Amino acid sequence: MTVIVSIQVLCFAFSREIGYIGKKAIHLPSHQKREMSVHTMKKTGKILLLALYFALGAVSVTSCDDDGSGGERCGNGVLDEDEECDEGELNSNTTADSCRTTCLEAFCGDGVIDSGEECDDATALSDTTPDACRTTCIFAHCGDSVLDTGEECDEGPQNSDSEANACRTTCMNPYCGDGVTDTGESCDNGVLNSDSDDGACRTNCALASCGDGVLDTGEACDDGSLNSDTEVDACRTTCVEYYCGDGVIDSGEDCDDEGESATCNLDCTEAHCGDGVVNVTAGEECDDEGESATCNLDCTEARCGDGVVNVSAGETCDATAGETAGCNIDCTIALCGDGILNITTGETCDDAGESMGCDADCTEVRCGDGEHNLTAGEQCDDGNLIDGDGCNASCIVEFCGDNAIQPGLGEQCDDGNLIDGDGCDSSCMNELSNIGNDGPIGTPLQFGANYLLGTTITIPSDVTLAKFGVWGAASGSIKMALYTDTGAGPGTLIASTGSESLVVGDNQYDVPDVFLPAGTYYIMAVYPSTTTGYISTTSSKTVYYRSFTFGSALPDPFGASTNYCCQDYSYYLIVQ
Repeated sequence: MTVIVSIQVLCFAFSREIGYIGKKAIHLPSHQKREMSVHTMKKTGKILLLALYFALGAVSVTSCDDDGSGGERCGNGVLDEDEECDEGELNSNTTADSCRTTCLEAFCGDGVIDSGEECDDATALSDTTPDACRTTCIFAHCGDSVLDTGEECDEGPQNSDSEANACRTTCMNPYCGDGVTDTGESCDNGVLNSDSDDGACRTNCALASCGDGVLDTGEACDDGSLNSDTEVDACRTTCVEYYCGDGVIDSGEDCDDEGESATCNLDCTEAHCGDGVVNVTAGEECDDEGESATCNLDCTEARCGDGVVNVSAGETCDATAGETAGCNIDCTIALCGDGILNITTGETCDDAGESMGCDADCTEVRCGDGEHNLTAGEQCDDGNLIDGDGCNASCIVEFCGDNAIQPGLGEQCDDGNLIDGDGCDSSCMNELSNIGNDGPIGTPLQFGANYLLGTTITIPSDVTLAKFGVWGAASGSIKMALYTDTGAGPGTLIASTGSESLVVGDNQYDVPDVFLPAGTYYIMAVYPSTTTGYISTTSSKTVYYRSFTFGSALPDPFGASTNYCCQDYSYYLIVQ
């Protein structure tokens, strides 16, 4: 059987479906390979025919196109290599869904509104320009994160109808009544907000409250703006009915002082002794509407010693019936030292003179009362219990050398002796000592100009800083400073010198006294020009430094620093 097939026809038929056909392999561009199965399924019959033809050995196809010449051309109706489509004369850059004249499939951004597209503005597509067609070929819309015409806000996926302060899914700003409690709102129940319902969130997004004109649960009244704490018979601003004790004289009241006062009783009647109502604020202890055996005419309780003669109680006088400032319980004239305790005159004791337990002024012995009682063993009594002012809290005389520091006597220290040279001299004043490297260490090396640098210094006990010290190997200028330790370098500035002259040898610079608790600090120095000082390169200490202009004010805090290991310098402190 002879099969006669036109090579031209076969090439044309299959090149549109499976691309270029070689002797050994089929080669397709990557974008065509993805859709190869689709093309081959559509043309199953042609593929089978070509396979049969090859099996019979009737033909050997090397290359072809629509005219058999082997070339490729967009618009020739043949799907060539690297073409997505080719519909020949039907290729169009204006017709929806057609193959474009570039032999590319219709796509978003080609300027034609194809199926599934709402718009297509080609190069004008934008996901940031207001009202523009988006790069997905859909219209600008609420929720695309762009503030378009008619929108108050647009936060894209962050738009929310439940999150506080969020842009709403309608692209409207949050507002009172949207059902979400936003900043500045106490509540928001949306359409349930009401200015008339009991306990409802109000239409201004405020919680129901006394004074909003609505009678809510727990309120006895609520007249809104008519609530008043001053108007007669008004609903009060606490939403309770007017009452005796509210400070307003309402119907049926003689007075109202918000409770009992010297002129008004608790029942809002005018107060006076003898009205039968006990008014404690007015000083009444009782009120029996006149004198009785238990109540005096002045409304005080009747008792012996009250200074009031109460006939109803059987009193004829009150000089012997009770103690008074001028009369003892035994009706003798009260005098300090008479041996009779009269509390009314202020006596706390009376031993007929000074004793171990009683001062001469008839008060109990107490160190610090200003009464020097030798009988009680007091060496002094300066009227207080403050140590360090010459007379201590035990009324013992204080002095330099008693092993107690008396700041009131000008003492800075007291080591229990009057020996000089042991840190505390014979006048109880601190003696100066040095902490740090108070001599030349290492070898003379150069310091760079305008670098504030130094390292840690440890103070073993509480001291007072008096001076800075440094050993110089060359003349020049210097500033010195002491900083706190942050644990990672220098921190806050504690003390510093001004610009000082640096000479060869020992240099000491006075500073105002500063108290320094025991601990770790950073002692630093800066020079205006390169100079020479003593530097130990065998130390294990870490050096901290920062670039700093000599003429500027010292930084406080120190700020960011750089560090390296290992050096130490001839810096020291003079302390008391």
